Amino acid sequence: MHSQEIRAARVSAEGLRQLMARRREGEYTIVDVRSADEYRQGHIPGAVHIAVTELEQRIGELDAAQEHVFYCHSGSRSAAAAVLAAESGRLRGPLYNLDGGILAWEGASVADVPRIAVFDDVKDMRGLLLRAMDMEKAAFLLYSRVRGAVAHAGVCSLMDRLVNMEETHARVVYSYLKRQWDEIPDFKELFESLEGRVLEGGLTMDELEPWIRGAGTGDCTEIADLALEVEANALDLYRTLAHRAGRGGQDGGIASDEAVSAFTDLAQQEKQHARLILQHMEAFGGQD
Repeated sequence: MHSQEIRAARVSAEGLRQLMARRREGEYTIVDVRSADEYRQGHIPGAVHIAVTELEQRIGELDAAQEHVFYCHSGSRSAAAAVLAAESGRLRGPLYNLDGGILAWEGASVADVPRIAVFDDVKDMRGLLLRAMDMEKAAFLLYSRVRGAVAHAGVCSLMDRLVNMEETHARVVYSYLKRQWDEIPDFKELFESLEGRVLEGGLTMDELEPWIRGAGTGDCTEIADLALEVEANALDLYRTLAHRAGRGGQDGGIASDEAVSAFTDLAQQEKQHARLILQHMEAFGGQD
């Protein structure tokens, strides 16, 4: 028996205001996942503060039956928080991420960081694993390109770590793929043959090119924001695939224990990637 999957949805600032007007107090909680200093400088009325780096340890403080809205400065940290909250399985009510963060709430413009959504249009195990490996190649290329465009030592260190982690993660995908492919090329040959042009949600490297070119002059936390959103959506993708596999293919997934194991393993590793980025964001000063 598998519990109903809880997914995080995006809500606009106006949508949040409507939710607050419709719901009675005690039916929802707004969670500010920024740093303590940011929270003290100003927050949405009634919001509780749990920094995203503490969320997994403190999620038991939240009422499991309520609706929860997570927000940060511009929406990236809270996107990761919402996915981690959903992945924990401890919250039963609807989960939301405030699109654009407190900037949108206050009516300010949001930085032009590409939005990345989840996709899962491939329906067989071998195809899913190949897509997963190609996504890892795309992230590998993205972080490599950003690494070459920036001079900030902290960002360079983060990108170096992420490049290595994406290749390692691709090798994990490859280990599962070998079980589905009798005459599979060796890892290096297959990895080099992949285009790696598409990230989660179908966003292409071509679409990201202007952003990559500007990364060298951008704020280091904006760069970490994009990386965090990539990893949060990859985590969400893999846990969704694991959930569908566990449901016996009832909603279009692939029914097999091996699929559950593979995608759960991949989701866990994506969570580690997100934690690494969050640690660096703290070092950068906690601002989105």
